[in-house]
Amino acid sequence: MIAIILILCIAIKLAYPQILSNSLSFLGSLSALGSLPSSEDASSHLERWRRELESRLEVMAPSQGPGGLAGQLRPAVISGDGLPEFTAQVDALQPIGRVVELAFFEDRRLAQMVSFTLQNRMSVVVVQTMAQSNTCYHDLRAKSMAVDQLLPFQCMLPGGKSRERTDAERAAKCLPLPSQGASPGQPKYVVNELQLLDHHEHLRDTVFWKLLNKMLVFDDLAKLEKYREFIRSKKRDHGMLLALKEGVKVDSSGILDPSATLERDMARREQQGRPPLPFCFGSLPQGETDECRNLAAACQHGAHVVAGLQALEKARAIEAGVQNDGELPDALSQQVKFSDLWS
Repeated sequence: MIAIILILCIAIKLAYPQILSNSLSFLGSLSALGSLPSSEDASSHLERWRRELESRLEVMAPSQGPGGLAGQLRPAVISGDGLPEFTAQVDALQPIGRVVELAFFEDRRLAQMVSFTLQNRMSVVVVQTMAQSNTCYHDLRAKSMAVDQLLPFQCMLPGGKSRERTDAERAAKCLPLPSQGASPGQPKYVVNELQLLDHHEHLRDTVFWKLLNKMLVFDDLAKLEKYREFIRSKKRDHGMLLALKEGVKVDSSGILDPSATLERDMARREQQGRPPLPFCFGSLPQGETDECRNLAAACQHGAHVVAGLQALEKARAIEAGVQNDGELPDALSQQVKFSDLWS
């Protein structure tokens, strides 16, 4: 019986933090395990989570063109026809991918703005080794980046020392850059706004740090200008700044060019019968989102929870004499406290 209780508590401990983090309701407070839900109620909730997961995964857009991934609600825009970076010869090198294929943005406007800013770097082929990069350059005439040749992001330490990201910082899926909390305009680091597949998180330290560096994004031009005034008052320079509402980008020169906004560029291309943007980052595939992963974990562990609850109910019924299977476990007489097992 104690084994049943232990398994049940471990399963609940694994499952419910995922469930609660996904804002899914549960019967009562699970932190005080004095009163557990019934197996019937738990089964009902489990079925709801399964339906929710299925509905999220069913809303999967088909891949569109090279680089499209199943499950993207907003597939990447890739106009790679005729470009050396999108040939079968490049695919034969087994590259990590092209820049446009590797990063994702939840916000469509930010995806468009960053894609507009990077422009011809969106098609760059990301490979692992210098040998692959040399083949791209000399034989295939394709733009490429070799990860092995890129110095990873370094956290600066006192005394002029530095270090790479820790495992915990990688798990947080962002670079530990200087806080912008005290800066006017509410700027955000673009490199920390992008999303990556888990096995590509190391590319944030290398490829995307080199491409984006400390690029900042603002809601609008007014907030961007407040930040520029603040930086100037501190006698410091700034890197690339993006204003989402107006589609404006301002580099370190400080030039504001009304003819080079996102809207004007897209309008020109559409007048020429071309796509508004030749390349644009898509959204993270649904199956890779935290919401879907939390639901999948809840469903996986929830099945164990239901089984444990059913076993516990059966044991309690036997002890109470409601049913008799020829066995009468005495574990409950030891008054095992669920609250103690939870901590």
